[in-house]
Amino acid sequence: MAKGIKPLLFAALLSSTWLAGPGDAWAIPDRVTVNAMEYPWSAIGKIETSIGHCSGFLISKKHVLTAAHCLYDRERNQWVKPSEVHFTAGYQNHQHTLKSAVKSYKQSKKYKKTRDASVKNTATDWALLELKHPLGKDAGWLALKRLDKALLQDLAEGEAALLHAGYRGDSPHRLKAGFGCEIAGYFKNGIGIAHRCSIMQGDSGSPLLVFADGRIYATGVHVIGASDGRREIAGALSVSIFHPDVGSPRAARILRPAGNIWRESKPPRASRKAEKAPVTTIDLLLGELGYLRGLGKRTSPSKRRNAIQAFLKDTNMTGPARPSVSLLGELVRQLK
Repeated sequence: MAKGIKPLLFAALLSSTWLAGPGDAWAIPDRVTVNAMEYPWSAIGKIETSIGHCSGFLISKKHVLTAAHCLYDRERNQWVKPSEVHFTAGYQNHQHTLKSAVKSYKQSKKYKKTRDASVKNTATDWALLELKHPLGKDAGWLALKRLDKALLQDLAEGEAALLHAGYRGDSPHRLKAGFGCEIAGYFKNGIGIAHRCSIMQGDSGSPLLVFADGRIYATGVHVIGASDGRREIAGALSVSIFHPDVGSPRAARILRPAGNIWRESKPPRASRKAEKAPVTTIDLLLGELGYLRGLGKRTSPSKRRNAIQAFLKDTNMTGPARPSVSLLGELVRQLK
């Protein structure tokens, strides 16, 4: 556990108020609206049940990872039925372009229903949904990546970056992303990742994302809110619990039908409904860094290309001057 983190101050995301962002270190707002139909955002979706909404993310063509407490009805003291659960990838502004009913779902047998979202439930607060339709073909999906010592070192040195996106309670119809995430420490014997992202109700089940090696991965599942006594932080379940070598054997076994979840993340295929690159977000970040002007208006391809070329030159990077997931990550790294 990181020094100064007080477990008794953790509070369930489903009942939390707004949790503070990273502070004055970022000029860009803590959370910004992104185009949910552009990858990697399209792999994140809204889970709607008979008891409310949460977030979740695709890890295969038809499997979605989320928080278990999103599926437990405390008033009826029972798990919601699969028929009461729907997942929409790339949901935005009431558009259900990529929507599927849930065929079935599995969760940890050790989840304590009486504790709901809590520090003690962190290691078991996960669920795997199987969709009736393979939305991942159109939306893409995210591979998992352990937050090990090497990745932590890359984060500390600025070679990697943490980010986040979900359907927070104050904006349930728009996907919002945050780029000011920092690791604050660990809890629950390292299974819980304490971090500083702007998190609130509705974000439960959303991914803690990491940009590393030119790709975007999911490294955690958001489950609780927290405080270190000075400012609000958040808690995510580390995806290491699903690793066949160091995780829970049953958790790894349940996720086995999803395939090689540690493989490279998969963008949507060309000509599919979702775009393969986060063009809108890239324009936003290029503007924030001073490479584009007149944000809010449509940027021409030539202006965007010139802006990307200038960014690559200034940062001594090479690569094509076109939007990509890799470019998104490099822009996020330069925001600090």
